[in-house]
Amino acid sequence: MSSPSTTDFSDSDSQSLLQNGEDKSLTKKGDTCASAYRDPNSQAYTPAWKALKWETKRLNNQLNVSNPYKGPPSPAFEKAWDELLDPKAIKVDKQTLENINHTSVPLLDGSGYMAALDVFHQLHCLRWVRIYLHRDHYEIKEKNFGQHIDHCLENLRQYVMCKADLSINTFEWIPNYSRPWPNFDVVHECANWDSIKEWARANSFDGFDNTLIQHPDYHPELPDPFSYDDGSNEV
Repeated sequence: MSSPSTTDFSDSDSQSLLQNGEDKSLTKKGDTCASAYRDPNSQAYTPAWKALKWETKRLNNQLNVSNPYKGPPSPAFEKAWDELLDPKAIKVDKQTLENINHTSVPLLDGSGYMAALDVFHQLHCLRWVRIYLHRDHYEIKEKNFGQHIDHCLENLRQYVMCKADLSINTFEWIPNYSRPWPNFDVVHECANWDSIKEWARANSFDGFDNTLIQHPDYHPELPDPFSYDDGSNEV
């Protein structure tokens, strides 16, 4: 099956659609699906907006399809997820914090403030759900592991409903199965992941560098308020 193509629309085309309030599929003859216009003013502010490059992709998640992120724990599996979750921390400037009406931890060298792109937190949560599925293998020490996983599942639920992917799932008949079977080969509008990773790496720093990050009033002799084991060195 041929891959879907993308179509570029001029600013005037996009503005016309927005001003007229029309609900139109941004496709042209011969295209399976086309890139949709995105107005940066309509999105929650992020300095990474410039890294967003939208494209249509056919995501194949059939049950028998393998990839580096699926399957039982293995050294190759852990390496793939480690690379996926890197970088964990980025630095932002004061203007960014003002734009989102938040404060954050300042870096001790004065170069900015600690932050992270939320997509990496969502991936972190997915990884920990997978770890929970194989918890006997990982020998988890975290005292409050159940609450951690519950937080992750709730975070993912909110995110999935927030983004509300309206891509169409289709169904088919398969031998000796009485009900229509979903075809998990689905066309989606996707952000180009390589572009996001490139931006994140260019703005990253080591979030566990004690020369940059130090609690101003930390007492290690006191109990952790969340009863979490932070030995994983993950955000």
